[in-house]
Amino acid sequence: MTHSQMYLFTRLDAVKDVLYGFIPVFSTIVLILVIAAIVIWVAAIEDRRRETPEESDSRRSLASLYIRKCVYTSIPFMVFLLFCIIGHALVPTQKEAAAIYLVPKIVNNDRVQDIGDTGMELIEGKMKEWLKDLKKNSK
Repeated sequence: MTHSQMYLFTRLDAVKDVLYGFIPVFSTIVLILVIAAIVIWVAAIEDRRRETPEESDSRRSLASLYIRKCVYTSIPFMVFLLFCIIGHALVPTQKEAAAIYLVPKIVNNDRVQDIGDTGMELIEGKMKEWLKDLKKNSK
């Protein structure tokens, strides 16, 4: 493992926390912009009912301009929010990254595999000794 990999490994939890912190902030911004667009839309509908057709056309274009501004302003926040949610889901924690990196190296190590055979022989020998002792004690 190189120094840069080790540094990035130690920063994984911090990256995950930052991504998690952005989610409520950008969710709130998107919610405010969407509510503003809905309020403007409802206000424009109410104003159209009370006005003459000429006044209604000018207000309608102004209301649609404000609604478009709210929607277009919220799109980058929604995209960034989506990236934060996906990033938070895909960035592993330090423990998960350690498992991802170390488990294959340990499992594929020849010395570790030899320990398994030696360990089984040791356990079998001990079991035979214990069984002999049990047979002697039971007589």
